[in-house]
Amino acid sequence: MVCVCQPAEDIRTAVRQEKGLPIITELLSLNSDRVVCAAATALRNLALDPRNKELIGLLLTYCVGTLNGLLCVGRVSSIHNFPAHL
Repeated sequence: MVCVCQPAEDIRTAVRQEKGLPIITELLSLNSDRVVCAAATALRNLALDPRNKELIGLLLTYCVGTLNGLLCVGRVSSIHNFPAHL
């Protein structure tokens, strides 16, 4: 479940201001399904902030080739069964 309370909003802003979005986006290219799933979940939650959503969209345009490559070789097939809270 995603929290929309003030402390959560402050953390989303802080992650953006401290340049955390590119770092989390880079984690999507690692060879660990657990890390990739956790990074994707974090980005989903961070995208609740409109400015974060815009920046994440820009960052992901540079990652699309990497993600397509991973999906084509089936490396992330186990993510469908991965718990969203991890």
